[in-house]
Amino acid sequence: MPDIARAVRERAGENRRLTCREAFHLATDLGEEPRFVREAADRCDVRISECQLGLFGRRKAPNQESELPAPESHPEPLMLAMASLTTDRMTCAEAWNLAAHSGSDRLTTGGALERAGIHIADCQLGCF
Repeated sequence: MPDIARAVRERAGENRRLTCREAFHLATDLGEEPRFVREAADRCDVRISECQLGLFGRRKAPNQESELPAPESHPEPLMLAMASLTTDRMTCAEAWNLAAHSGSDRLTTGGALERAGIHIADCQLGCF
């Protein structure tokens, strides 16, 4: 684990933040599971930010109601896929898969799920 901690500190830099995307890239580069990167970040007092689904760590622009894309920007394949959901819960990995299969980006997918009242759980990094 010391190598993971050192890599986390190096990537985080002086601001002591590591984005979700950077954490996943780091996990891939190190051949480790993403949760180990988050655990090392916790030990190093590095914050994970900018969830790729938009669930935490994103800043709103001034005069912007939400940091998530507007409903009218949700692609039709994503909306059709969401219409077939039979539950109000989904894991982070399932949300990523939904994005990939609908041709939507993760942030748009997260926003659409949030607006539809779908609760996303079990972060792949272990943040929630």
